[in-house]
Amino acid sequence: MLFAPLVGLRVAGVPGALAGTFAVNLPSSILTIIVTQAWERFLTARWRRVLQAAIIPISGGSCLLRALFLAGMQTTVGDWAW
Repeated sequence: MLFAPLVGLRVAGVPGALAGTFAVNLPSSILTIIVTQAWERFLTARWRRVLQAAIIPISGGSCLLRALFLAGMQTTVGDWAW
């Protein structure tokens, strides 16, 4: 994430660093604004409430799965010091 501004700084100075920063952050920021506006528009929709209720266990299970995967990696890597 910091690589684009650093390359921009090296190539074109401060304006290049700003251009690199905007190039990395602007697309996801615009998408977030669009999705948030759409999400608020469907405040009372049934599918939104169902989806919102489903996101909680899905994200919790995903975090648990990653934690278990990383814990398993520590025991199966062998001689590597973690």
